[in-house]
Amino acid sequence: MSKKENRSKGSQKIAEWLEQRKNVTFVSYPGLASNPGHELAERQMQNGYGGVTSFGVAADDKTVERFCAALKVVTFAVSLGHDESLIFPPRRAARTARRSRSAWTRSS
Repeated sequence: MSKKENRSKGSQKIAEWLEQRKNVTFVSYPGLASNPGHELAERQMQNGYGGVTSFGVAADDKTVERFCAALKVVTFAVSLGHDESLIFPPRRAARTARRSRSAWTRSS
């Protein structure tokens, strides 16, 4: 099995597992039949659905931060430029973007 096939198979299992959790509010993975783009993905992604999975949880910000910090295999970072497993909560991304925009505005 190729790395790509292995990554796709692993992501599929994770997405299916996440879908079964009560506190998970959504799972976005093209390999899931519940995904709105699944039929299109079936036609276009002949060799697997890739390794990117997005999901949301019903939790406050502090709980999400603790969850992210407790992960052992997943890196708490922002990037799609390498092959590591990453997690980055959207609210933190929004705060980071605001700070970056603010710093850029002050330095201009």
